[in-house]
Amino acid sequence: MNDPGKPIPPEITKITGIHNEDVVGKAINWDFVLQALKDSHVIICHNAQFDRNFLELQTPEKIQKKVISLPFGCTIKDIDWKERNYESSKLDYLNWKLGYFYDGHDPWPGSW
Repeated sequence: MNDPGKPIPPEITKITGIHNEDVVGKAINWDFVLQALKDSHVIICHNAQFDRNFLELQTPEKIQKKVISLPFGCTIKDIDWKERNYESSKLDYLNWKLGYFYDGHDPWPGSW
């Protein structure tokens, strides 16, 4: 979590389940992120187009440089879920079908 320095709009809270009190005073440990990226050969995301854009344009330069050097895989675009007998590629549905549950749009099930 990362404090955006301004209130989270109600419509964002409705989508993500993230409230102002969840992020106040919190900051991303970019050194930890950079080390994780240095240990990686590929970045896999659920909706890689969105995540890649964020990582390449809205993170510290040291993160951007490493992200640009890595290939991306997308668990929405690169997997034919219907061929695998899944009715949807939505993350909450896939988690449910695989026996996982999370409350709201918690970013952690889709991260790391």
